[in-house]
Amino acid sequence: MQVLEDVDTLERETRAFVKLNDFIPNTKCLLITNSEETTLKCDDIEIDMIPAWKWLLD
Repeated sequence: MQVLEDVDTLERETRAFVKLNDFIPNTKCLLITNSEETTLKCDDIEIDMIPAWKWLLD
């Protein structure tokens, strides 16, 4: 199942980044996924989603 398809997973992951931003503002948020690639905006925070293979090659 994809992260964007599962509302509970998406909410859990984005909520963690929102909490992180409260403690460490302007942190780069990176969500490593199985195959999805996009940029999400949540509470004025940009969360980059990239596939694991692409992250490993970076």
